[in-house]
Amino acid sequence: MTHNDKIRIRSNIDLVAVVPYLLGFHPDNNSIVITTFHGHTISFVARVDLPAPGEHHATANQLLDLIRRQEHTDAVTVIGYGAPDHIEPAIHTFADVFASHNMPIHDRIRVTDGRVRSLICTNPDCCPPEGTPYEPTTSLVAVQATVAGHVAHPNRDAISAMFAPVQGTTQQRMRAATDRAVRRLDALWASGGEPALLHAGENAVRAAIRSHDSGQPLNSQRIAWLSVLLPHPHMQDIAIQLTQPSQAHVELWATVTRHAQPPFDPTPAVLLAITAWRCGNGTLAGLAAEHALNTAPGHRLASAVDTALRHGIPPGDFEKTLRMR
Repeated sequence: MTHNDKIRIRSNIDLVAVVPYLLGFHPDNNSIVITTFHGHTISFVARVDLPAPGEHHATANQLLDLIRRQEHTDAVTVIGYGAPDHIEPAIHTFADVFASHNMPIHDRIRVTDGRVRSLICTNPDCCPPEGTPYEPTTSLVAVQATVAGHVAHPNRDAISAMFAPVQGTTQQRMRAATDRAVRRLDALWASGGEPALLHAGENAVRAAIRSHDSGQPLNSQRIAWLSVLLPHPHMQDIAIQLTQPSQAHVELWATVTRHAQPPFDPTPAVLLAITAWRCGNGTLAGLAAEHALNTAPGHRLASAVDTALRHGIPPGDFEKTLRMR
């Protein structure tokens, strides 16, 4: 996950405090987090579950490939969350793998029971053996991250809830609106063919973004109409071009994803993934792309986004390939 809003880190306490805001959620125990630096600025952050002992080297090499695809990496910090005897071997293995490939190690950090300890520093005055307590929500750097628009959810499930399908009467209302939108689309195609569809689709995308930007919520009819038009590749291209890398547009596509009814829900989820990715929210991007693939395993754009995210390809490079289609 890359970040356009640079946050400067002055200590390992600052680093650990800001990690949840960069990931989008608080890492739990048995997590390994990798942060890369360009000078004193975080340029990339990624998290993996603690692998089995026999898989430490393989997972570290996978992360090394991700790091190498990023620009401006001067040094790497490895952070492990959990009990010392359980997490420290993994911290050292990951750091050793990176160092063996000429990747400078800035620090090796363990976070245990709300305390941060550098495994490199041996000075008890600044790095006591029991670790230094930190507050993940009220520290200055956490406040700065919040002001910059970063949010730290309690866990990954809380992020998925942002685009969980609506239920109850709202779902029933959306299902009826979608049925009407399908009939409207069939009539449009019968009378004007693809040119009419493309014209209507572009108008619908522009109108939805314009309404959302002006603070006017989209009603069920407009969301349904937009959702049945979006599967056309040209509509997806238009939506990507018009969507800005902003939290407001993340919220727009999260809303459309939540309300869109099968089989029209995958495409809004992909647009949510791309928008979140462009905003630096790799966790939300990955979960949204995964959601799209779960509902439509053969969705080409979802597959492309998911592959790019897993390989650490920057969103700008991915969008260049879209423009070449």
